[in-house]
Amino acid sequence: MSEAVVSVIVSVRNEVSRVEQCLQALIDQDFKSDYELIFVDGMSDDGTFEILQAAQDGSAITLLRNQEENAAAGRNLGIAQAEAQLLAFVDGDAVPCVELVDSDRATFASAVGHRPCVLRLGCPLAVAKGSDG
Repeated sequence: MSEAVVSVIVSVRNEVSRVEQCLQALIDQDFKSDYELIFVDGMSDDGTFEILQAAQDGSAITLLRNQEENAAAGRNLGIAQAEAQLLAFVDGDAVPCVELVDSDRATFASAVGHRPCVLRLGCPLAVAKGSDG
């Protein structure tokens, strides 16, 4: 894999019912350049971490543990690990549209050289199967 253009940071805690859909949606992105996926688990005790561990095998997913268990600390850990100059954040219970990374291509291009640069906190989301929303 060449150098990532965008680091997508996902902070999760006890998202077993939705994390697989979130992960698959991020893997299926239509972004034409390389991007990295960083999942930061806040000490989940419902199987979320184990799902992400299994997905990590043979993939380029980075998986970190967040001892502080809150989303803000998780995002900060992800930022510290990120290799790209551009950062995007997704919540672990979201199922992002396939255009999440690609939809801000012009913004990405104009932001290069500024680190860190937070580009987007979301996009139109698909409703996760079995969700209340």
